[in-house]
Parts: sequence; C-alpha cells; structure tokens
Amino acid sequence: MIEFNENYEEILIHSSYYKVLVKHIEELYPLVYQGLCLYSFLEQYVEPKIVEVLKLEFEYRKQNYPLSGCTELAYKDICDLINDELEEYEREEYLKQFDLDLNPVIDTECI
Repeated sequence: MIEFNENYEEILIHSSYYKVLVKHIEELYPLVYQGLCLYSFLEQYVEPKIVEVLKLEFEYRKQNYPLSGCTELAYKDICDLINDELEEYEREEYLKQFDLDLNPVIDTECI
C-alpha cells in the first residue's frame, strides 16, 4: 500500500532529503516517476518517506552510530522500502505500454 500525505510540509520538499529520494525514484522507476509527476503526487508520496528517514536517523543516533552513518543507513532503509512499494507498479506501467486496448498505436522506434 502506497502512502500519500495531502497535507505535506512544504519545507521538507525543499530539503536535500527530497532531492535524494526523488532521484532514486526517477532512476529506478522512471514510469512510476512520470505517473507521480503527471498527477502531481510526487511530493505527497515522498514527504512521508522523508519523515521516516528523519525518524530512523534519530533512532540510529540514539544507538550511538556515527553521524554520517546514521543518514546513510536511514536512506538505505527507506530506499529499500521504496523499492518494495514501487517495483510492482513499475512492472504494471511497463506492461500498460504494450496493452493494445490502452495504446492502440505502438511506436516501434522506441522498442
């Protein structure tokens, strides 16, 4: 289940956390990224992930991990969570490209 937050904090969207997570989604799941951007859901999807990164970072600091290691571990955990969530949706979006009911004309130059 994908989590969205319609009342996201604007300040988190302008953070480096946002840029890192969006870049991860854009590189690994380009079709889902396009869909999220098309329907203006990208910010609503990424903001709860930023909150989770911050929570994990705090938890790792409480466990006396090095400061730089806390951030890297938190990013890794959240990127793994994103991978689990979006892998299925990327596959579905890919298959939709070849569904003749949805796309009666297929551009063979891109294949």
